Amino acid sequence: MANQAKRTSWTKPVPLTEALKGAPPPSPTVGRWTADVEGKTVARALFYPNEVHSVGGEPESMKSWLLLLAAVQEIDQGKHVFYVDMEANDRSIVDRLRRLGASKVQIRRLFHYFRPDEPMTQGDQNALRGSIKRQQPSLVVLDGVTEAYSLQGLSINAAEDAAAWFQMFSRKCQVKPTEDYAGPAIVELDHVVKDRDGRGNWTLGTQHKKAGIKGAMYIVESVSQFGKGKHGRSRLFLAKDSPGGVEWVGYGKDRRRYVGDLHCDAVDLGGDVNAWIESPNVEAVDDTPEVPLTQQPDFRLLMQKVHEYISKNAGCSLRSIRDNTVGSAERIASAVEALVSEGYVANQSTGQRGKYVVAKDFTALRVVPGGAKS
Repeated sequence: MANQAKRTSWTKPVPLTEALKGAPPPSPTVGRWTADVEGKTVARALFYPNEVHSVGGEPESMKSWLLLLAAVQEIDQGKHVFYVDMEANDRSIVDRLRRLGASKVQIRRLFHYFRPDEPMTQGDQNALRGSIKRQQPSLVVLDGVTEAYSLQGLSINAAEDAAAWFQMFSRKCQVKPTEDYAGPAIVELDHVVKDRDGRGNWTLGTQHKKAGIKGAMYIVESVSQFGKGKHGRSRLFLAKDSPGGVEWVGYGKDRRRYVGDLHCDAVDLGGDVNAWIESPNVEAVDDTPEVPLTQQPDFRLLMQKVHEYISKNAGCSLRSIRDNTVGSAERIASAVEALVSEGYVANQSTGQRGKYVVAKDFTALRVVPGGAKS
């Protein structure tokens, strides 16, 4: 049973009987792997049942792959998964699940995919809560926090909007735990501040948005890029762990909380992807990750093409941008995300699907010290 404080009222105190029995603190159970600790195999995991979590990362840091790996692990055990997708589409998500080893039967029966394009109503909130109580998913994923806020006409930088969103979505996914059902791990995929050195441990948005995370909060940083026929690797850093059950080791001069590595290997697998998490091998770490995606010349050229399309089609949607730009849907969405996070493009949606406009000029050429251009 999840060890979560029961909610009563302003005048009725919470019974402390179970707490006084010395019940152990909660342990994460979703997003699993095993580690070798002094010759013993020990279970590890990322996400707690019935708590809200955040996973932040730059475009193509494999943060979506991380949650799809967790989803496949859950449906392999016969458990339901709810996936609310604000950024991709059903075909790309199902393709990834299949490449990760999920069968069509498993996906059809246990993976519940949502792609809303209208604001969430009170009726939607009640229906979502009812579905969770009936189907008892072990994992609920929201892929695209910024887009979800925009769809509701909310700002990620406003404290009152962050509080409203948690009540509207995250809290509706939590349940009263029972012996048979501890509740779902609720995970929101988020953007990070573009400056890797200056972002600290946080994703974009108000401090209230971060304070609402009562599970764990992770930052995903790419070490080697993943793609067709490639083996990608990203590091998982722990930014916050309210329950205190996630294992980590200190890393680097700032002693960041290093939890493990996510691997996605598509080398010589005929299109399939072998994905796994492993605990960090600190002695073998190379602390020189490759150039971030947004600084790579070919990706910046794609950002320029997207910027040019938006400048000629003010108010266009993400779907329109994808349909009229050469490149993969995922990479184009990453380019839009990068342009928004760096302030070159703004999303002026007031509750409907994205409406993108140019905020300032962009060029793929960057002036560097010494007069050279890259």
